[in-house]
Amino acid sequence: MKKLKVESQAIANVTIPVSFKDSVNVGKWVSKNNVNKAIIKLEKVLTHELALPMRTFNTNIPHKRGLGFGGRYPKNVCKYVIKTLNLLKANAKAKGLDTSKLILNQFIANYAVSKNKRARYKTGRSTHLMVGAVVKND
Repeated sequence: MKKLKVESQAIANVTIPVSFKDSVNVGKWVSKNNVNKAIIKLEKVLTHELALPMRTFNTNIPHKRGLGFGGRYPKNVCKYVIKTLNLLKANAKAKGLDTSKLILNQFIANYAVSKNKRARYKTGRSTHLMVGAVVKND
């Protein structure tokens, strides 16, 4: 993997209260895309125009017409990932990068301790999300 200059990339780190498994599938679907294109794809999932393909963690998921495999419409995850991508664009703009040429190269989801799990007998879900993008020079 080629090392990039720190000046040519932008990163957004967030902790969001969404499913880890759904965020992994969103990451596989939108990575290596333009940031604006990824936001458009996720907005189509919110309006049920496109189904999010469930490549991993796909037990007992029915097939969707046009996909050829299982898919779902995870609204909560898509809503938070759109906010994270907008945060990434703002970070890139603050660095002086061209936001129209940003390509997603990192989408890392990890388990996080939920605020609800800190109390006794409580359950909850939370995910650490790190999204990185670089400027593609043509």
